Amino acid sequence: MQMQDKRSLGIILLNKSVTDFPFDLDKIATQDFGDLTAVYMVENEKKVSFITKEFCQINKIQIGNLHEEALKSQRARHPYTIESMSTVLNIPDSAFGELPFPMYIVKNDRMMFGASVILQPEALLDIAETLRNDFYIIPSSLHEVLVVPDLREPGQEEALNEMVRYVNRAEVGPEERLSDSVILGSKFMDIVCQMNPEMRKKPEL
Repeated sequence: MQMQDKRSLGIILLNKSVTDFPFDLDKIATQDFGDLTAVYMVENEKKVSFITKEFCQINKIQIGNLHEEALKSQRARHPYTIESMSTVLNIPDSAFGELPFPMYIVKNDRMMFGASVILQPEALLDIAETLRNDFYIIPSSLHEVLVVPDLREPGQEEALNEMVRYVNRAEVGPEERLSDSVILGSKFMDIVCQMNPEMRKKPEL
């Protein structure tokens, strides 16, 4: 699928049950990845236009092909970054007190709709390599996610879920909330690969 001028395909990753999305998703081309949903769009410097199901039907565009082309565009135009919280905030690790694990921010280079980079299998693999472990994806907002290592300790997942719910209520607007619960990286890799049959072999985290 070729885009002329400076238009490009893009993806917004959201949660139908959590995100207060102001448009009718029944008419827009989407694909579910577990509890999350990829919404496909065409964007330029000035505006975003959503790709409709009708457009895909008329032009015989399969949703899987649309997804792959959107990922290619995402990789080329807005690459992802994985940075430690201390680096991003320019403060020493000691400022985080007794936090029992390192925390990283995963986003794209423009800080907009960056949560969708976790749909790239290579991003999930890079996170696992950075943390040297399986990991939890903390859904910070539509624009970024946080990741922490899976310590395989009782109560870690529920503690993180409580943190997500608190932050969502206190700091994240309804239209930018991604989810109320964390996602295990290896499970999300399974979902990403299962939804895209062209990925013949699932990479291992």
